Amino acid sequence: MPEIKVTIPYTTVLSKNLSHYNIAINKRVPTKAYTVTLKVIGMLIRGEMNKRAVAFQKGKVWLDIMIYRPDMRADPPNFIDSICDGVKSALGIDDRFYAGSWDWELDKKNPRIEIEVRQ
Repeated sequence: MPEIKVTIPYTTVLSKNLSHYNIAINKRVPTKAYTVTLKVIGMLIRGEMNKRAVAFQKGKVWLDIMIYRPDMRADPPNFIDSICDGVKSALGIDDRFYAGSWDWELDKKNPRIEIEVRQ
């Protein structure tokens, strides 16, 4: 059963309340910060997959997401879809196959997002 866990620094760039897109000539173009953050999630997950020699197959994937936030300003549920998009880029499995849970705590000294992926 493949199982990996990665940690990224906390960033509100993942919150859907922020605009992830620049509107340019009637096209939605993702912001650089959003694109880079999703790529970092994907690279970390692929790195762990390679290090542990695990592969995920098309099918149901469980995600457990823990958001350690520095304050009460951003809403944790608004991060989930973006995190799933980052995971999808690494696994190549559409996020319609994802299930799981998320939670949050305050951690002013070490804000971060922990993502556990298993199948």
